[in-house]
Amino acid sequence: MENLIDGLKDMLKNQISIETNDKELIINLNLRGERKNKDELGDETELRDMLKIFGGLKEEIQMNINIDEESQKFSIKFTNKEDMEKVHKILENLWERAADLLKKAFIGDFKAIKDLGDFTE
Repeated sequence: MENLIDGLKDMLKNQISIETNDKELIINLNLRGERKNKDELGDETELRDMLKIFGGLKEEIQMNINIDEESQKFSIKFTNKEDMEKVHKILENLWERAADLLKKAFIGDFKAIKDLGDFTE
């Protein structure tokens, strides 16, 4: 199972490129591969939840998220460089962290998942 999770992690890493623009305080996530429609791309709330659940983001960060179906790009605009750098680091390690959480769950270590927080909304 561990090899399957690692393979999935590598596949996801290869499907998304991360670009930063320090001058404009923007992170772009460019999707590769098969074209996704609007429903498959998700929305701003889902991206924020992903950063919290799988990325470990603990605080609210002011960011403007734009999802462009045509270009298959997520653009995240920040108000300060510190927040941009924090989210960039989370994105760089997102799939690694998600894979680690899945591995722990498969061996019965549910504490890692329990500690993610309450996401009942």
